[in-house]
Amino acid sequence: TIEEICREIVFHLSRMEMMRMDGIITALGQNVLEQMRDEVRIPCEAIINYTKTIFSGAGAIRREDFEEMTQYIQSAELHVKNKTDKFLTLMDLIAAEISKELSSLAPTMKLNERLLVSVIDRQIAHKELQTTVNALIQPATLLIHEYYFSLLIRELIENAARFSKPDTIVHIIGGIHDNMYRLSVHDTGIGMSRNEIAHIGKVGEFNYTNLEGSENGLGLAIVMKILELCKGDIFIKSKKGFYTTVTLCLPLANPA
Repeated sequence: TIEEICREIVFHLSRMEMMRMDGIITALGQNVLEQMRDEVRIPCEAIINYTKTIFSGAGAIRREDFEEMTQYIQSAELHVKNKTDKFLTLMDLIAAEISKELSSLAPTMKLNERLLVSVIDRQIAHKELQTTVNALIQPATLLIHEYYFSLLIRELIENAARFSKPDTIVHIIGGIHDNMYRLSVHDTGIGMSRNEIAHIGKVGEFNYTNLEGSENGLGLAIVMKILELCKGDIFIKSKKGFYTTVTLCLPLANPA
């Protein structure tokens, strides 16, 4: 009948429009991906391709393959989110520097072992890190906001755990020396060569307008930018295959 023919025409036109829109969305996604750095682009491509595979052939996919793909999607999503969060944090710090709104960095905080352990425990739980941290510090009042101090500790703990064997013990020691507060984070992980340490010194100078650098690089860039803004300093001592010790020098609220 004419009615059936009309319905068939509408169905095919709708299908053609859906295919056209799918092509537009695919092209748009490809254009966006091409602008990304490999560290972000590769997991994003995996998320998109695996998701398409799951939706287009859900009935034909083995359970084992389905579980493997969904696990990889989740892992890739966490990777992209972690990198994006670090990048946005770094942008916030740079924006504060440019606008001269640095007062948020200046408030004092009272550092004690209880506060430090709380920050460490939250980071270990949040990142599901397989590491143990031993902390021995001298209480002091520091000239830095607690939020930014927590960022420093979180980044250093994450790096120490990531580049160490599971169940590694990370040691944190802190005390007052030469009118500054020295806080050292020591791990027995893979360590770094002199060239790698020299490269770390340049991490904070990379082009902030893109996502260049690894998560580790972004994390260290955050650490260095906070220390720069609060007039602190950082020293790294390491031996390849044996250990790394990162020492932060933080300003005291009431130096002698």
